[in-house]
Amino acid sequence: MKKLIAALLSPLFIAPALADPQAEMLCTLVQQDDRNQLRRYLSDNRLNLRNVYDGIRCNNETLLQFAISNESFDTGSIIIRQVRAATLEQAGYVDWANNNGLGHSQLVNEIKTRIGE
Repeated sequence: MKKLIAALLSPLFIAPALADPQAEMLCTLVQQDDRNQLRRYLSDNRLNLRNVYDGIRCNNETLLQFAISNESFDTGSIIIRQVRAATLEQAGYVDWANNNGLGHSQLVNEIKTRIGE
């Protein structure tokens, strides 16, 4: 009986994929580097960036890669602070930035600091 209840409730604990309009808005705010609007949007929509981060793609890049590519320092800094350090390390953002000629970005230095490099 307990296994049946757990099986029925387990979908409730899986974070739903972010709806396209919400993901599009987050990408737009990152591209515009509008820190205040990003915070307000997350708050107003009761979104925890840590929980929805994996489901967001902007031009086939993660939200942080998109911030680095667009030199969006203010919004990228928020992302770095809110996403788990382990997630940042596993994603290999430092190597990605270096391979794409973006290793000079201030965000890459913040990532290195956050993951302890």
